[in-house]
Amino acid sequence: MKLLRLTLQNFKGIKSLTIEPQGNNVRIWGENGTGKTTIADSINWLLFGKDSGNKKDFDIKTLTPDGQPIHNLEHSVEAEFLHNGKPLLLKKVFKEKWTRKRGTATDEFTGHTTDHFIHGVPVSAREYADKIASICDEETFKLLTSPTYFNTELHWQKRREVLLQVCGDVSDADVIASSKELAELPKILGDHSMDELRKIIKVQKTAINKELEKIPVRIDEAERGLPDVVGLDKKKLDAQLKDLTAKLEAKQAEISRIKNGQELAEKRKALREIEAELLDLRTKHRAKADELAAGKRAEKDKAAESESKIRGEIGTAKRTIANNKEAIDEAEKAAASLRAEWHEVNDKAFEFEQNENCPACKRPLPEEELAQAREEAEADFKLRKAKKLEEITTDGRKRKAYIEMLLDKNKQLSSDVKEFEIMLGIARTDQERLQGEIAQMMVAAGDPNETSEYTALQDKFHQVQSDIDVISLGDREMLTVAMEQEADIKEQLAAVEADLKKFDDRKKGEARIKELAAEEKRLAAEYEQLEKDSHLMEQFERAQAELIESKVNGRFKHATFRLFTQNINGSIEPCCDTLYNGVPYNSGLNKGHQGIVGLDIIATLCEHYGFWPPIIYDNAESVTRLPEMQNQMICLYVSEKDKQLRVKIGDDDEEPGWREEVEKITNTLFGEEA
Repeated sequence: MKLLRLTLQNFKGIKSLTIEPQGNNVRIWGENGTGKTTIADSINWLLFGKDSGNKKDFDIKTLTPDGQPIHNLEHSVEAEFLHNGKPLLLKKVFKEKWTRKRGTATDEFTGHTTDHFIHGVPVSAREYADKIASICDEETFKLLTSPTYFNTELHWQKRREVLLQVCGDVSDADVIASSKELAELPKILGDHSMDELRKIIKVQKTAINKELEKIPVRIDEAERGLPDVVGLDKKKLDAQLKDLTAKLEAKQAEISRIKNGQELAEKRKALREIEAELLDLRTKHRAKADELAAGKRAEKDKAAESESKIRGEIGTAKRTIANNKEAIDEAEKAAASLRAEWHEVNDKAFEFEQNENCPACKRPLPEEELAQAREEAEADFKLRKAKKLEEITTDGRKRKAYIEMLLDKNKQLSSDVKEFEIMLGIARTDQERLQGEIAQMMVAAGDPNETSEYTALQDKFHQVQSDIDVISLGDREMLTVAMEQEADIKEQLAAVEADLKKFDDRKKGEARIKELAAEEKRLAAEYEQLEKDSHLMEQFERAQAELIESKVNGRFKHATFRLFTQNINGSIEPCCDTLYNGVPYNSGLNKGHQGIVGLDIIATLCEHYGFWPPIIYDNAESVTRLPEMQNQMICLYVSEKDKQLRVKIGDDDEEPGWREEVEKITNTLFGEEA
């Protein structure tokens, strides 16, 4: 892509300028402020609507000496390019928009418009942008046209991405094949990527570290929990346990024989049978009495049910009365508010403000129209007032009717409550009467304990109980002695079992300590293996870094790139630093070498993209000799002697000593190293 012609009209202080390089290189000299950077701004604005500093909001207009814009000028940039062997004519016009509002005699400034042209034909902004995008996107264009864009505008991650895209990344397989030490890495990786495995190892190491920190604490706890068995003989304790167990079984059999004497068992069986007969007599007597009083109990239950129902009716009526009273209070408040509103509306007088001028043409209106407008307004006021009063009156009547209805309802409910209270007294009286009748019937039925049959059974019960007491007297003394002996044997047995348990607990504790020690050893081995894997991955990263940097740097003549940095802990992190002879671009490298590095990067990127647009090189005086470029070069030089822009087409010298002059200016501005 070559620039054939560039024309500026009223653009950033340049009233009129035409440059026709016809695809040749262009050199432009000028003192600071004469408009060199404006050339770069004009091309960027024409293509992407921004200046060379990537700003959209910049001053395009021509300004007066006091900094005010000159109005009613058209600001335009037109350029003709040769792209793929065909001419491409682009133009943009920026101008003010002035609008005369209705009823005013002068135009007012209302904004700006930008017109777009392709080959002299007006097109929309979208069509224009699509045309530019079909040639090259904005970021790629700036990468290929500005020697500083790559190193000063792009984030290091984006720079790295561009380099790897241009030069190609290095596969994991290539890195592994580069060193025999990395041969085991594929087996370690498995189906994981390097990043995935790195994260997995980090998580595993953290988990193992946590477990390793806990194990000494657990071992210490287990050691402190080991029972003391000093002075105890396990064989003797086992023999004592066997002997005491046999003694306990024998003593428990003796106690069972005493408790289960045959005659005593027969007497106790007879006693239980007598108790059952006594209970049966009482139950039958009670059932007979209940059968006689069943009718009266049913009547009493019915009277109680009636009382409960009446109480519910009274409660419901009283709650309704209370709710109605609250509703009456609210309705009376609303009625009072309506009365106040009625008087407020009724007392409102007609007010009228008349605009004596026509709202459209602002001329005074005739008297008859003013009078008619007042009459119509007054009639409308009276009609709305009457309607509002009627609405308030209707609402007030509804409120009054509602209050009267609630008062009538409460009156009826109060009467009902009185009747219910009378009925409640009757129900209570009926219950008391029936309860008295039931009590009389139960007295008439008699006490079951006073019958001859019940008395005879009670006498028999007392006799059998006396026989049991006589038989048990002798056995009770023997049983007391046997149970005391049983308790003593159990106490001795518990002491022996507690001592034996110490041996068992100590054995379990020692086994747990061995288990924890083995676990500690296993985890340490796992951690050591993870460390070896991490070290192998670090070797991989270093080998990868060397291969990638070698591959990338092999594509450039002057620029070199540091794509990885090593941390204090030995790990590798990606980065992207541009160097020239080992000097970082943004730290210590002079402007001349920065320019050489920038042009070297552009040359490689153009080769990758297959697109060679014109390079706009501002401050070109910082380089004594520019490298050979396939692109068309538009070089901008600071020249104190050129008070106005001086343009030279082509590379031949138009006047003796021009390069010496440039070198002199360069050395003055930037030092001998430039």
